[in-house]
Amino acid sequence: MQLEISETAYSQIKEIYEYGQKYWGIDKSDAYLRSLFDTFEMLQQYPNAGRKFNNDQEFLKNYNLFHLPHESHQIFYKHDKTTLTILAIGSKWQLPDSFLG
Repeated sequence: MQLEISETAYSQIKEIYEYGQKYWGIDKSDAYLRSLFDTFEMLQQYPNAGRKFNNDQEFLKNYNLFHLPHESHQIFYKHDKTTLTILAIGSKWQLPDSFLG
């Protein structure tokens, strides 16, 4: 399955990495980034490992959105038979409407 990372997710990954470098150092930031990409690879093999995101907001239903917790964040993604698209990386308490709307 092909992996795509949206511009939003790419920007969030960069921010997470830079924040980690500033507050925990480059080694921990590198390790967190590696673990995040390891999770992306796992999702490429097992795209249904996450849970379907259910919400009453109509526009979110059109995304066919899934989410999977990852340490301090959650990964929001969608998939079809050939492609896994990482849409956003949010904090555990953040809802996707704040970055998908």
